[in-house]
Formats: sequence, structure tokens, C-alpha cells
Amino acid sequence: MIQANNQAIAEQNDALRKANNEVKQLLKIKSDFMSQMSHEIRTPMHSILGLTDLLQQEANDSETMDKLQSIRYSADILLVIINDILDLAALEDGHVSVLDASIQLQKIAQEIQRNLYPKALQKDITLEIDLDKQLPHYVRGDMTRLYQVLINLSNNALKFTKSGKVVLKISCIASLEKESLIRFEITDTGIGIREELLPHIFKGFEQGGSAIQKEYGGTGLGLTIAQKLVELMGGELQVSSTLGKGSRFWFDLCMAAGERPTTADATHQPDDVLDLSAMKILYAEDNLMNQKVMSLLLKTYGIVPVLANNGKEALHMLDKTQFDVVLMDFRMPEMDGFIATERIRAFAANHINHNIPIIGVSADVFDERPGNRYECHPSQAHR
Repeated sequence: MIQANNQAIAEQNDALRKANNEVKQLLKIKSDFMSQMSHEIRTPMHSILGLTDLLQQEANDSETMDKLQSIRYSADILLVIINDILDLAALEDGHVSVLDASIQLQKIAQEIQRNLYPKALQKDITLEIDLDKQLPHYVRGDMTRLYQVLINLSNNALKFTKSGKVVLKISCIASLEKESLIRFEITDTGIGIREELLPHIFKGFEQGGSAIQKEYGGTGLGLTIAQKLVELMGGELQVSSTLGKGSRFWFDLCMAAGERPTTADATHQPDDVLDLSAMKILYAEDNLMNQKVMSLLLKTYGIVPVLANNGKEALHMLDKTQFDVVLMDFRMPEMDGFIATERIRAFAANHINHNIPIIGVSADVFDERPGNRYECHPSQAHR
């Protein structure tokens, strides 16, 4: 009897291990698929956006400019949808990490106001930034993630408000010597949310009903993404709303005290004009359209890059010529950007390019290698 039981337990364990391995394999297939889709979809979109921007700089008549603005507007909408889907996939697969760096909350608020003011002005809506005088000058956190959440929520508030105002309020609700409890709050005088829909508002693809989605558009993923990012930062996104009167979204984060950055940026003047025409840049990229767009963009700064079609070609060029910087794509045939970067760093110390700055350039938003040696962040999400 005991032997039979042991055999049954062993068989169950084997079945569980097999099922677990199958789940892991399916998750890997999904992750690889989303990573590939991220690269394949974003690459042509970035070419469209880049070329449209360049054409707008060259346009000299209003009719052409109007057409280019329409192209840019449509491309931006499509990119928002793509970003929403890929961002959610990255969050669900655990491919998003939170950084810990010294940040200034006042600067984040100012940047949000600067970016959203034109939209508020166009809709004749007041956009207010309310900053508590007791806010610490610097805190520890992830500026990119925090900005992504706040501009998502603020943009949402503007989107669903036809008249009145939108207020972004950041306040210190408790403070100790080495950390503070900071509340981030966005209120609006918009259309509001029906009470029965509030428990479902953070679920993916839900946007307050089909009528709302038809009128306002969007994927309905923005709040889901915001909620997951807030949870990653250690908070909980909450909502209260009254139909026809407006909504309030808020979350609290316990943030450690930060320190004033000691970088060269503190002394850099925004109006400085840098002469980059003498800079020698090697751009490793297999996509011909990307090569063209990057070359045209760099041309506006007087730079003519040297092009390599893969990592192997890049290594060959670096072995012969000294460059100031390498722009390296991740995905390339023959030798990808990761292997090429490792081999560049493995050059002998007396090699002319062994310590050259290498900047990763990719449309992929997923971590490509284990151990998070190379970190990519999803771009800004919108509802």
C-alpha cells in the first residue's frame, strides 16, 4: 500500500513538473512573440514619425503643412494604441522594473503642465498645478514611471472634461527625517463615471461603456497600465467619481529623501548651441529605412554617420577607424547588438575604441537578456 502511494505521489509530481515546464514554455513563447511584435510594429512607425517631422521642418506652404500635421496626428494615435497593448503585455510578463534615483517632483509637474497646456488651451479648460510648499526638494523614485502615470491620468482628465478645470495636486501628507508620504491627486470637472462601473474601471479594455468608447476613442488600457505601475512603485491607485460632475484619481507613495544631483546638467544652459558637426558616429542598423531616417536626422546637426549593416560590420569598422560614439541596434543578422557590445568591451585596453560610448537604439521595449543587463522601458502610455 505504501509503495503504491509513493508511486502515485511520484507520478503526480512528475505531472506537475511537466505542466509547470509547459506553462513556462508558453510564457516564453508569448514573451518572444510580443518582443518581436514590438520591434516589427514600432520600427516602421518611428520611420513615419521621423520623416514626417523632417518634412514639417521643410514645408513652406500651409496646405502641405496641414496634410503633414494630419499624417502626424494619425500616426500618433496609432502609436498610442500600439504602446498601450505592448506596455500591458510587458507589465503582465514582469518585464518592467522600477528605478531608484534622486528626482524632483516639482520638475515632473512642470513638465506635465508644459506638455498638456496646449491641449487644455485648445479645449478652453483650466489646467492647474497645485504643489504643497512642504514637499521635499528631492526624493528617491523612478521619474519615468511616475511621469508616465501622472501624464496618463492628467491627459485622461483633459480628455473627458468638456468645460471647467483639471487639477494636478502633489502634497506631503506625512514626513519623517528620511522619508515622506506623498499624495498624487488628479481631479477634473468632466463627465464622471457611473457608480456601478467604478469597481471595473481598472480592468483592461473597459472605458465606462461602449457609448463612451465610441465618443472618446482609445483602447481602455490606460488606467490598467497606470494601476500596475503604481503598484510597482508601492502604492494603490484609487478613484472616486460623480456622474456629470467629475472624477478624482489619487495614490500615495512612501518616498525616501533624495539628494541634489551632482552632474554637469546642473550647469548646462538650455539655450546652449552645441557644434556637433565634427563628431564621428558609427550607426549599426540592418533596416535600410531606419538608416535613412537616422542619417537625415543627424544631417540636421551637420553629422554624416558611418553605417554598418550588422554587428560584425561594426566591429570591422571599429578595428580600423576611431569614432566618438556608436549607435547600436539590438536586433541584427549575423551578429546582434548585444554580442557586438560585449566584444567591443572585450577589446584590449590599448584598442582605439575599447571604451567608446555605445548607445542602444531599438524599437523593442522588452528586456532581451537575463539578469536585466540591458534595460528597456515602455514608452509613455495613454488611455
